[in-house]
Amino acid sequence: MDASPFSAILASFLTRVPGAIAAALVDAEGETVDYSGKYDLFELKVMAAHFRILLGTAGALVGETAPPSELVVRGDRKTVLVLLAPEGYAVVVVMRRRAGFTRRELASQTMMRELSREAGWSLPQPSPWETVEVRADRRGRPVALEAGTEGLVGLEVLGKLGRYGYRVRSQEGHEFTLVREPKNHWYADTPLRPRT
Repeated sequence: MDASPFSAILASFLTRVPGAIAAALVDAEGETVDYSGKYDLFELKVMAAHFRILLGTAGALVGETAPPSELVVRGDRKTVLVLLAPEGYAVVVVMRRRAGFTRRELASQTMMRELSREAGWSLPQPSPWETVEVRADRRGRPVALEAGTEGLVGLEVLGKLGRYGYRVRSQEGHEFTLVREPKNHWYADTPLRPRT
């Protein structure tokens, strides 16, 4: 059986986040909509339902002014991450112990945008970040970007932003920011526009 679009999006997220083992998309009542990863399915569904209810309870405790958008619970053997999605849905991620606090912000934003696009949800604040394929030099600095049918597009580094970000200019003159997250996955704040 082929993977559903939701399962494929969850699988992509799992490959981008260090320590992520399995993920389940659940509705507001805790019913699993779809899942991905290598984990006992029954245990994943029960855990996802339980943690979706916990996120809802935490939201009820703090009220509507600042509902939590995520919950991280670190245990002796594993960590569970719960990310609130639009319309009461959530993504529950089972991770290795201590993995819940790794850099994953851009991977999470990208996953939420892709899930929202597939489900027809509207995001309150859509992320500008897109996943991109980047070629880097020996030092890890970006030198080229995969641009679909156009092939590789050369990049000029204009400046470095912190430890993982670069302001770059394409050979066509388009300026944007690239950020490298764990596992050498890259994100651009503005997708490269095709030549006209």
